[in-house]
Amino acid sequence: KLGEKETLKEVGCIDCHVDINKQDKADHTKDVRMPTADVCGTCHLREFAERESERDTMIWPNGQWPDGRPSHALAKYQEANAIVHKMYEDGTL
Repeated sequence: KLGEKETLKEVGCIDCHVDINKQDKADHTKDVRMPTADVCGTCHLREFAERESERDTMIWPNGQWPDGRPSHALAKYQEANAIVHKMYEDGTL
């Protein structure tokens, strides 16, 4: 885990898919997780708060967009995740 004012010098797969700043190896059959938004929010609190605040925009109060318009915050996470995982198309973690 990181200290209160500590930051990661480099982010690796293990930080998101096992645990932040884990120093030893992980068992790929037991320890690996698919991170959810709350896991991302551990390091990206502002973005997580923005995402959570937009969860109620699936139905717009003034009818300015069609119902179900997705949050731009969610799109940012999806795009960033796709970019990161393109580097590992061979299935390695």
